[in-house]
Amino acid sequence: MIELEFRCDLYAGGAVEAAVKVYSEHAKIARVESADAFVLRVEAAPGVDERLLADELGNYVLGATVELRGE
Repeated sequence: MIELEFRCDLYAGGAVEAAVKVYSEHAKIARVESADAFVLRVEAAPGVDERLLADELGNYVLGATVELRGE
């Protein structure tokens, strides 16, 4: 299991939600409450490289945040 934190002041909540939808077919993704960050616990499906999947999920969140903010 890998835990990812996306600070609320840097990342868009909509981007985090979109990434969860896209990657949930490849992993169990649990959202954990935090006051200042979106926290995801990622457990890859059997046969899936968990570190690679977590890295790709993080990249997706970053790209989607940029798109949502029009930067």
